[in-house]
Amino acid sequence: MALYYDLPVYKASYKLVNMLFENSSHFAREYKYTTGQQLKDEGSMLIKNIYRANLAIDKSVAIHDARENVEMIRLFVRLMQDFDQLSLNKFVAINLGIEEVGKQLSAWAKYNKGNIVQPPESSAARAQASVRSKFHNPLAPKGEESRPTIGQVALTHQKDCVINTEVIVPLVVAGNRNNSDGSLNNQGSNGNYWSSSPNGTNANNLNFNSGSVNPANNNNRANGLSVRCIKNLQKA
Repeated sequence: MALYYDLPVYKASYKLVNMLFENSSHFAREYKYTTGQQLKDEGSMLIKNIYRANLAIDKSVAIHDARENVEMIRLFVRLMQDFDQLSLNKFVAINLGIEEVGKQLSAWAKYNKGNIVQPPESSAARAQASVRSKFHNPLAPKGEESRPTIGQVALTHQKDCVINTEVIVPLVVAGNRNNSDGSLNNQGSNGNYWSSSPNGTNANNLNFNSGSVNPANNNNRANGLSVRCIKNLQKA
């Protein structure tokens, strides 16, 4: 990565900022500490945004901000010429500097756009895309093309609760085995899955049905709930 002060855009910007500081010092008092100060502030921010863009992988945000600085400088310079604070020669010289910086920033933005490397699609993303395509399959039986299974509903709700959703896991509504008599409860209507977080005689678990999801349910550990082993995935 080149040092930011070796970049052509920095050199053109520094020359422009130098002219802004030099000329604003000659403004009348009523403009020196208002528009004159704004000119110097925008010039300073222009240099800062060039520095930020040089450090960033995707430089588009900082370059956009730098181009905004240039347009504000253009406006203030035009105002100062209209209010007779800049001679025609100085106005022309500053505007030539503005045009040069604008040209450099446009070229930089175009180069950056063509060199942003998109991250490879993860296997989880491909799996989710596959599921979505099945939901919207025009050949699916009427009424089923966009209706997810109850297990997929559970994962959709988990996303809102900041639970790992990198992998789509089919979850069935197996209900649970009662801890007192061993009978099966809620088969076909509720899914109950243990987590690895015990809480005294109880433990946390995921509970879901057709209308809601509770990712932090709490049940007696003697109950028989379903288990799915899921390895945490590290995001790239």
